[in-house]
Amino acid sequence: MQSNVINQDIGFIQHTGDIDGETSPELLQHVSDLLEQKVARVVLDLTSTDFISSSGIGIIAVASKDAQRSETSFVIICTEPRLLSLFEVTSLSKIIPVFQSLEDAQASFSDQT
Repeated sequence: MQSNVINQDIGFIQHTGDIDGETSPELLQHVSDLLEQKVARVVLDLTSTDFISSSGIGIIAVASKDAQRSETSFVIICTEPRLLSLFEVTSLSKIIPVFQSLEDAQASFSDQT
């Protein structure tokens, strides 16, 4: 997993592999690090993620809440049908916008200004 800041105000986290009880703390730490940098938006890229456990869903919800407290937008990029279905079933997609690409996410940010 890696994270960096793009376009000076977008924190980008590219996650590879599963999100489960073992990897969840690292994901939350990346989000926290970006929030400490005072980015306006956090993008979690899950295009290379195959599986998210219940603890992973919980951590994504916590990360979104942490971003909200910091007045930071939090969005997900995901193209995997199983994960998209998981976001629907858990209602996570009702509280976190999900996009097909970084370009789509960036376009939504432009709409907010």
